[in-house]
Amino acid sequence: MSQTKTGPTVEQLVSESDHVQLSRLVNEHAWRADNGRADTIHELYTDDGELSLGPSALRGREAILDWGRQLVANHGESSVTSAETCGSFTTATMRLSVPRC
Repeated sequence: MSQTKTGPTVEQLVSESDHVQLSRLVNEHAWRADNGRADTIHELYTDDGELSLGPSALRGREAILDWGRQLVANHGESSVTSAETCGSFTTATMRLSVPRC
């Protein structure tokens, strides 16, 4: 039985195949953050990628790498609480906990 790849329908914002790939990307991001690998999260972004952190945003891989290194150094934990895809963008909402020294 063969399956044909179809594009998004009127009700879908992205194709099923893109949805699966985007879900995997969000899960990988969360896994790295939750397992002390936040210093590798920048690898999941394009050179001009943007990571929104509430009212502020990190722009570019270097900024995301610096944030990840700080998170690892401070033994912070984060978890994705929701993810939403709109066209070619996926927005993930994260909860971040960093212990005070």
